[in-house]
Amino acid sequence: SGLELMGKKPFSDVYIHPTVLTLEGKRMSKSLGTGVDPLDLIDKHGADAVRFGITYQNTGVQDMKFDENKILAGKKFANKIWNMSRFLMMNISDANGLKAEPDPQTDEDKKILKSLESCIKSVNPDLDNYKFGQATQTLYDFVWHEFADIYIEKSKEQLANEKIKSSTQNNLFYVLTTSLKLLHPFMPYIPVRILSHYLQYCFIIIVIFNCFIKNF
Repeated sequence: SGLELMGKKPFSDVYIHPTVLTLEGKRMSKSLGTGVDPLDLIDKHGADAVRFGITYQNTGVQDMKFDENKILAGKKFANKIWNMSRFLMMNISDANGLKAEPDPQTDEDKKILKSLESCIKSVNPDLDNYKFGQATQTLYDFVWHEFADIYIEKSKEQLANEKIKSSTQNNLFYVLTTSLKLLHPFMPYIPVRILSHYLQYCFIIIVIFNCFIKNF
């Protein structure tokens, strides 16, 4: 009808999400009492957690068995991001002239920046090809296991070294802000809150995200 009325096709791509089933493989239905109200999930876990958790479960197959534990995992991940960001802001608040550019000085710096580059190069084509579940899994593994668990822990030693303190603060700032931009399509509220409140960023996140991905 859009083509008939307007003389041009309304869109070129159509994304059809998988059929959502219960863990037992039954079709979700209100009449059968097997459905789940997303608004109840949002009240319980938060909007970002629900959005991320559902996307994380989407593996691209025709049927998806809904697991609320994945929503809970999304909630824990959101809390991790928030607490991690607060910790980093406390440790780079005294930095002068922070730049959103990497300044690798140690092997650990180079390793995390290489991992971030790999993450970006994986997430970008996944988004282009609508592999949202795969993209969220990549981001989850990078942010939690490589950035938070390894580099941030290592950075505590580097921050105590005056010779590399400034470069370490820059690297933390760069990896954090980049990670938040990458997470924004899947968790739109927390990254914007952190970027605008703690980092005092004022921008349209979608524009920055698109420019960053294209120019990396």
